[in-house]
Amino acid sequence: HICTVQALLHEGADVDAANKDEETALMYASVGGHASTVHALLDKGAAVHAADKDGSTALMLAAEGGHKAVMQALFDRGADMQAANKDGSTALMVAAMCGQVTAVQTLLAKGANVQAANKAGKTARDFAMAGGHIDVLLGLPGQ
Repeated sequence: HICTVQALLHEGADVDAANKDEETALMYASVGGHASTVHALLDKGAAVHAADKDGSTALMLAAEGGHKAVMQALFDRGADMQAANKDGSTALMVAAMCGQVTAVQTLLAKGANVQAANKAGKTARDFAMAGGHIDVLLGLPGQ
């Protein structure tokens, strides 16, 4: 992936080009855990705060997959861990829903708000419980 991305960027490809669902290359690289591609895109100025049609950001997608190195690269470029998608869910909620212990720990270490609730009133704790992710639940403050 990285060689193709570098070649396209070298030829002048728009680093923030998006498909019909408003998904960018940075989002695809983030959800896939491709840290070197994420770094290359960020180095060319990829918009770290861009969101797809559902309001999901690259950080949320990286958290969904538990990709710590990608998350760190996004944090280094100013990713907003409190950003919420159209449902009001944050990266912490997404990570908890998906049972991604490492992502949850990473977000908590960066100061994610464990008390934040989405539009339905659900918190990261609620998502961890609903998914049966005991390891995530036990890692949340207050447990």
